[in-house]
Amino acid sequence: MEIFTTNKKTKKIHITFSGLDGSGKSTFVNMLQKENTNFKVVHIVNFRIINKILKNQKAKRHKIKKNDNKRFWTGQFNLILMFIDIVHFFLFRFFSTKSIISDRYFYDLIASHHYRYGKSKASIAIQKIIPAPDIAFYIDVNIAISQEREKDDYHSIEYFESLILEYNQFIKSKNIVVIKNIDINTTFSKINEQIEIITNK
Repeated sequence: MEIFTTNKKTKKIHITFSGLDGSGKSTFVNMLQKENTNFKVVHIVNFRIINKILKNQKAKRHKIKKNDNKRFWTGQFNLILMFIDIVHFFLFRFFSTKSIISDRYFYDLIASHHYRYGKSKASIAIQKIIPAPDIAFYIDVNIAISQEREKDDYHSIEYFESLILEYNQFIKSKNIVVIKNIDINTTFSKINEQIEIITNK
């Protein structure tokens, strides 16, 4: 079954999925790729150059803690790396022969950065240069469901609440489509409807 028409129009598109851990991002990304092989999946965390160098992203899972000491230079270094990643991704997307689905996106990285280091003029500037996708989805689930699905005892409620506040700001400023994940089939159908609108423009 053809769920959308990127091949018909030979049009490359870029789709992103953001949301809390356990919201269903990876599930829907995999479902979309299965239905349309013209998509290349990019997990933005694994895409980061620093994680490729360390090669330990899958081996270790670190609890994200709020940086109460506000270590300025650590935060600045993270933003420099993120700037490099954004430039890298821009070039990657430009030269890609396939459409791209991003499992998480720079919105998620910025949200996490703001929790750890707080907002700054530099982080706000970084937000402004994030390459805009053709369509960005925020998969909405409540914190309890997220923790249950991920069996997540790594992160605090404060962390999740901070992310939600950041996502809400992105939703207002970046025209992100909010999809409430009620059940997989219903949610997937709504995602496909939104993609169909974009690809038929």
